[in-house]
Amino acid sequence: MNSYFQYDSLMGYKFKDTGKLKATEYFIGGDTIYNTYYTVLPDTMGSYYNYPFRKGYRSESSDRETVFLGCSVTMGECLADDQTLPYQYGKLTGISTVNRGCNGFGIHQVYQTFKFKYANQDNHKRVFVYTFLSDHLVRANGIYTWNMAGPYFTVSGDSLIFKGPLFLNKKVKGLSLAYYASFFGAFTFIRDNIQKIAVGKSIRELTDDDIAPGYLMLRKMAETINRTGGKFVILNWDSRYEANNVSKALDQNSVNRRIAGLVRPSGGLVLPVSPVIDFSDKKYFVPIDGHPAATTYRLLAKYLAENIR
Repeated sequence: MNSYFQYDSLMGYKFKDTGKLKATEYFIGGDTIYNTYYTVLPDTMGSYYNYPFRKGYRSESSDRETVFLGCSVTMGECLADDQTLPYQYGKLTGISTVNRGCNGFGIHQVYQTFKFKYANQDNHKRVFVYTFLSDHLVRANGIYTWNMAGPYFTVSGDSLIFKGPLFLNKKVKGLSLAYYASFFGAFTFIRDNIQKIAVGKSIRELTDDDIAPGYLMLRKMAETINRTGGKFVILNWDSRYEANNVSKALDQNSVNRRIAGLVRPSGGLVLPVSPVIDFSDKKYFVPIDGHPAATTYRLLAKYLAENIR
């Protein structure tokens, strides 16, 4: 978890401060990969649950709003506020945007965000854009050490039941072994290697039952957005994006078909990223770090504007 986050019992973690937060990453040799600021706004939207979020675009002439959901790819890791996808899209269309993306989020945290903030709202003037990676389905299973505090859901019939934090409900075999085998964390190279083995094994052993809650979350979001008057758009990083490569248990083509089948009956739109972005071209990604570059978001903002009606 990055230093600007704190533990949260309902979401796993959230920004601990608002205002301008300095974000910097360095090469091993000391050269700078990126050096910028994230503007984090207080959550003033009427709800018992407050979750600070990154600045989007503010329009004074439009009464419509586009809410962006997802992980660091949505939030715009590495980039200045005005280079992120939500800001670029808002500037291009003249529509106010809300950047609800957060580092490391999986489908479980996206669903929890939507449920707390928008499920009971009148959404007739809202479009929801979820930047989806297949790895989001993996993250909902508590496999990664950096997201073991996220919300855990089980399926009961056609309902999702919130059980509390992942670390209290689902254990990944090998993570405790990694801690003890490294002499209680003293030898980090031993710990990290064992953790990688444990994580890889857990991903390979994922079953349809493990993934089922994530797919149900997508369908529930699509149905609720449709019922409350909104529009649901999934921006699907559908092919060969590096962050999807860890999800060996999930065949990308099957995931693409499945999400389309889940959201289209409720009027949802799925837009694949691959027709717009060449995943093999390094100019579209931040060097070393691997997150999308500002150029990528400018293209995707135009793509969304052309397809959202």
